[in-house]
Amino acid sequence: HISKPDLIEKCLAAYKTERTHAVMIGDSCGDIQAGKAAGVATVAIATGPTSLDVLGQTEPDYCWLGWPTSPLEYSQLLYKHV
Repeated sequence: HISKPDLIEKCLAAYKTERTHAVMIGDSCGDIQAGKAAGVATVAIATGPTSLDVLGQTEPDYCWLGWPTSPLEYSQLLYKHV
């Protein structure tokens, strides 16, 4: 079993991507914690059973109430990070 931070590390290596150009998007506290442990930016999206209030306790870099619905919303999210 591979841990989520290790999986993120493998993805970074496989795609030859710097941490500063990677984002972990997740709908669980474990997702956000994994992104933080791997040293990448984190985005909490309240699309699953975990509320945004609970996700916010993990101190993600960004929070979204649901999936972005337009290309503009996606670009705003990504350009804030870069």
